[in-house]
Amino acid sequence: MITNAGVVSGPALAANVPYDPIKDLSYLTMIFESHYLINTQPASGIKSLPQLVQLAKASPGKYKFGSTGMGTGFHLATEQFVYSAGVQMLHIPYRGESPLLTDLIGGQVEMAFSSLGSRGMIEQGKLVPLAFTGEKRSALLPNVPTVKELGIAHVSSGWLGFAVPAGVPPAIRDKLIAALTAAVKDPEVVANFTNGGGEPRNLSGDAFAERVKKEFDDMREMNKQLKITLE
Repeated sequence: MITNAGVVSGPALAANVPYDPIKDLSYLTMIFESHYLINTQPASGIKSLPQLVQLAKASPGKYKFGSTGMGTGFHLATEQFVYSAGVQMLHIPYRGESPLLTDLIGGQVEMAFSSLGSRGMIEQGKLVPLAFTGEKRSALLPNVPTVKELGIAHVSSGWLGFAVPAGVPPAIRDKLIAALTAAVKDPEVVANFTNGGGEPRNLSGDAFAERVKKEFDDMREMNKQLKITLE
């Protein structure tokens, strides 16, 4: 089992990684993908993502974003948004989503990404969702626009998939892909994913490998400017 942190951000940003995610693995199937909400809180006075971008451009480094920790999916997705939007914001890392959202609600940071599990705080009026990072609007929050609708390039997601070491015979690889593909179509599996705010995926073989390579290359390119180094 693999995640994008293990085969994309980790190898792209870490100083010493004992494997090459492009050459050393044979990709089977991506089974699940989750996207982020971009939030502020009511007292910030920020009503939309374009307004946040405009404010951040007018005052580089003034506005702060929080993350669940250095190098986490939340952190790197937010950095990708900041990079794509062409703004400068100060990063404040936290140890997890709960303390992050507590401080966002309290006004210690102006913006933070969150999972769709935070929608209860939105319904309670504690958070203001500015955008959703998926390709399409979430069925759970259909009134929240996507970043693409608002003119920002696609922001990375979190995903889960399967791979085997390079060199596994094609016949075995194809059987594994078929089994995983069938499992992802199971109604109970689909319900478990969607109820948690995720989306089942069935991206297999070469198409999955190409997705990993593109994300890896994009992360490397972005980091030429950001210069993030993971231990």
